[in-house]
Amino acid sequence: MKQQRRIAAHLDAKCAEIDALIADIQTQIDTLEQYKRSVITETVTKGLNPDAELKDSCIQWIGMMPSHWDCIRGKYILKYIQKPVREDDGVITCFRDGEVTLRSNRREDGFTMADKEIGYQGIDVGDLVVHGMDGFAGAIGISDSRGKASPVLNVLGTEQNKRYIMYFLRSMAYSDVFLALATGIRVRSCDLRWNKLAELFYPVPPIEEQDAIVGYIDSVLAKANNVIATKKEQLSVLEAYKKSLIFEYVTGKKEVPTPITAVMVNPNVILLGKLPKMLSKQKGKIYNQKVLYLLNTYLGLNLNVQYYRYPHGPYDVMLDSYIDTLVKNGWCVKTVNNGAENLEIGPNYSVFEEKYGSCFSEHATEIDNLIQFFQPMKRSQIERVATLFAVWNDMILDGNGAPTDAEIVAEVISGWTENKANFAYDTWLGTLNKMKSNGIVPKGQGLHTLPRDC
Repeated sequence: MKQQRRIAAHLDAKCAEIDALIADIQTQIDTLEQYKRSVITETVTKGLNPDAELKDSCIQWIGMMPSHWDCIRGKYILKYIQKPVREDDGVITCFRDGEVTLRSNRREDGFTMADKEIGYQGIDVGDLVVHGMDGFAGAIGISDSRGKASPVLNVLGTEQNKRYIMYFLRSMAYSDVFLALATGIRVRSCDLRWNKLAELFYPVPPIEEQDAIVGYIDSVLAKANNVIATKKEQLSVLEAYKKSLIFEYVTGKKEVPTPITAVMVNPNVILLGKLPKMLSKQKGKIYNQKVLYLLNTYLGLNLNVQYYRYPHGPYDVMLDSYIDTLVKNGWCVKTVNNGAENLEIGPNYSVFEEKYGSCFSEHATEIDNLIQFFQPMKRSQIERVATLFAVWNDMILDGNGAPTDAEIVAEVISGWTENKANFAYDTWLGTLNKMKSNGIVPKGQGLHTLPRDC
């Protein structure tokens, strides 16, 4: 019984650590999903030009919109289509995540099969489809398949950009507009048929502007979805590890160590703890963050960390939790000097150094050399290096393997945050040249940086 209690206590502690990591990753996924929705809603109603003159659309769910856009009822820009069914057509479903595809491409179980396909209609690749019952939850998309579907799906044609119309309708779903307009009594449901879609008002930009909006949204969503896919893979690995851990201990394949010494620590915690010994204690938290980013991304150490575009450069929102872990274990001490937070070596630093050696012994020389290279830099200099590096790395991830100096600097000044325009063009160019001459060149590693407000 005593051994059982030891195993249970050990597994409780280990599983709590894993669960905390899982919860953190899930929070990041949820944040990215919300970011995707906010990008869609903002862009389809306000456009891409933040300086455009606006006018009141007089429609509650549209609000202010660019003054050169029109606001038109659906029946004047959309057409309800009913196509004949072909003998070899498979059944198409419009899912709540917006995918419109053959049911066989996703799953066959969980659906009610019709004995008689009364009123079924044909759907072609590229058709705009709105689910009559689940559209309120986002079941709105462009079909990727030829097939047939029940009349609950609204198939629509238009001379406008179909994906723009799709994104606008999804933005209404995300904002619960369809539910607010519902007249039925079913909870969390809405009868979204053609007669309602036809009477709704739609913001209608010029077609070339619709194309640009769609291209922008597609690009942002693709990047966010790539990050989400990576995060979900991490969740799967952690869940599998948790199950295997439980199995190995309860079956006796592993024994509980005495005392329990195995502690799961984020590698970024260990890497951050190295800096107080090699950098001046006056460097500060933000300085340390930039060095941590460059160590990770340049050396390819911890490439699953998500960095965001903050005014001072690429930033990991988990930084404070890394510092708390270092302080809690006595590996570092947090001090404040002239209002800036700093890290100094703590009373248990010898224990930390053992952990650092076990984590990064293979890269120790590379890490030391890079930190020594950054040591003489002021905070403004390290911020410029980290920002240029991040923008350049993002460009490579986007497919531009050899961006020009002008392209890199232009993206920093116009595409990062407004404060980056404060530095002169030649200052950015000089920093970029110094980076190149010292081999501080990105390889397109890690995750694409995301805007701070996501």
